[in-house]
Amino acid sequence: MSLKIIGMACALLISHSVVAGNIYQWKENGKTQFGQFPPPGISAKPINTSRGSSDRRPKQRTPQDRLNQSENRKNEQRTLDEMKQEQEKYVKARELNCNKARHNLTILQAGGRHRIQLPDGTIKYLDEAETTNKINAARKNISELCSSS
Repeated sequence: MSLKIIGMACALLISHSVVAGNIYQWKENGKTQFGQFPPPGISAKPINTSRGSSDRRPKQRTPQDRLNQSENRKNEQRTLDEMKQEQEKYVKARELNCNKARHNLTILQAGGRHRIQLPDGTIKYLDEAETTNKINAARKNISELCSSS
């Protein structure tokens, strides 16, 4: 019985060495040849016959990687939402200022006496030159604020 086990072990070792043997590539008579034993005197290069390695498979993402990617997407979306809200506020403020400038121009062009309140709270009536300057400033504001840019 033990002789049988030893024989099987030897057969297994021999078969493993044959399977695990190196494969070589060489040129002979202009043709590429492959084999376990290159002919003597011919230069042969060993061929890597190992099966695919884990480096060739797509990298497995860990749960932490997936969590980090999810957090990054959420942060990017939050930033985009904030930028969109800021843009909407800017557009609304610009539209409001445009309407105020148009209203001011309408009042200034209506004629009559115009008054303004100074920073110290006193009231001042505009003369003809000051009214013209205010009209020009209102037109400039309208051209800047009411454009479609």
